[in-house]
Amino acid sequence: MQGTRLHRTLTFLGIAFWLMTAFVTAGKRTVNTPPKVSISNPVAESIFGWEEVVRYKIKINDAEDGNSEYDEINANEVLMEVSYFNAISEAKAHMAEREKNVGEPAGLTLLKNADCFSCHASKGKLIGPSFELIANKYAANKATIAKLTSKVINGSTGVWGTLPMPPHPAMTSTEVNEIVNWILTKNSNPEITIYPGIEGSFRTMQKRVRLSGDAVIVLTASYLDHGEKASKQNRKYGQHSVLMKAAE
Repeated sequence: MQGTRLHRTLTFLGIAFWLMTAFVTAGKRTVNTPPKVSISNPVAESIFGWEEVVRYKIKINDAEDGNSEYDEINANEVLMEVSYFNAISEAKAHMAEREKNVGEPAGLTLLKNADCFSCHASKGKLIGPSFELIANKYAANKATIAKLTSKVINGSTGVWGTLPMPPHPAMTSTEVNEIVNWILTKNSNPEITIYPGIEGSFRTMQKRVRLSGDAVIVLTASYLDHGEKASKQNRKYGQHSVLMKAAE
């Protein structure tokens, strides 16, 4: 009799412990770790010359997504922003503002995850026109955004040459609206260029009257991770900036 009671008691305690453990595990939310982004080349305070090729390399380490050094990060999702300023004070104010406003515009996220960078560059022509040319050609109003959204989804030809832009039927009008809005509102500044990729190079611009004296370049590398392993929610953004000075 006593053995039966003991067996029942142990069984009850085991079930209670299992239920308590399951409840705690279910209530515990997985925490997504922000990615660690670093520019390994060039180093901070490097010197640049006008119309000079600058090579860059970015490292990404994310607890959930992996490490760029082991080819675990999609290079197309890593961005390098190159911004020119006429004074160190302007550049440092820009860097401080970037640190406060951490995040990636929805339109840019959608754009880099689609095939847009395969045919279009931030500046300069690839297969299609640059985002800068598009932003300078069209006004950023509802009618224009709706018109361009239709062209992206259905495809078009004849505006920028004879090569057709392929249709994107899998994308929703809401998604394309976000992309078009970002292109038209964020790409008219000639002193800001965005490059996709973990490593690459860019040529510095010609020296201009405004960019004389203590001109500087700010390089900002960024990566938006894929969120928690189980749910793919709660995505986190990481960035790192370095400042380069113009040769005297």
